[in-house]
Amino acid sequence: MLRTSLVLISLTAFAGISAWAYLPWWELAFRSDASPLSWLSGVLLFACAALSLQLGANGSLSPKMSLWLVLAMTTMALDEQFMYHEYWKYHCTEWTSWCGRASKGHVDWIGDAPMIMVGLLGMLTVTLLWKSLPSRIVRGHFLAAILVGVVLALGTHFTHLSGMLPADVAYFEEVFEVFSEALFMCALIEIRPGARQQAHPVDA
Repeated sequence: MLRTSLVLISLTAFAGISAWAYLPWWELAFRSDASPLSWLSGVLLFACAALSLQLGANGSLSPKMSLWLVLAMTTMALDEQFMYHEYWKYHCTEWTSWCGRASKGHVDWIGDAPMIMVGLLGMLTVTLLWKSLPSRIVRGHFLAAILVGVVLALGTHFTHLSGMLPADVAYFEEVFEVFSEALFMCALIEIRPGARQQAHPVDA
C-alpha cells in the first residue's frame, strides 16, 4: 500500500504544481491536449504497459492477458500523445457520410466509435482481471479506477449537456482521467508474483 500511496500523493503534487505554474490561468494545466496533465496521462499509460509486461514475465498474469494489456495500454498512450481518436471524430465525415449525423447532445456512433470500443473492451478486460485476481487490494484499486474514470471523468465530459453539475467542473476532466489511470497502475503494482497460480491452484 505504501507504493500506491506514494503514486497518488505524487500525482496530487504534480497536478497542484502544474496549476500553480499556470496561474492565473490554472485551467490550462488541465487541458486534454498540450498540457502537463495530458503528458502525464501518456506516461502513466506507458508505465501500465511496462508493468503488464513484467507481470506476464513473472507469471502473475497469463501471457495472453499480459500481451493484451501491453498492446492496449501502448495504443492508448500513443492516442493520448497524437490524438488519433480526435482526428477520426472530426475528420471521418471526409471518408463516410454516416459520420457526424447525430444531433447536438447525442452520441455520434460513428465518430465516437473508437472511444465506445475502448469502453466496451475496457469493461471486458477488467471483468477478466477481476475474476482471475481475487486480492481485495487489487480489486479495490480496479473498482476505484472505474468509479473515477467512468463516474467522474465521463460525468464531467458531459456536464455541459446534462446541466447537473457546475460548468467549471468540466475543467477537471483530465485530472479525473489521470487519477483513474493512476489507480489502474496501482492495481497492477499490487499484483504479487504468483497471484495467477494462487487464483487457479493446480490440483496435485
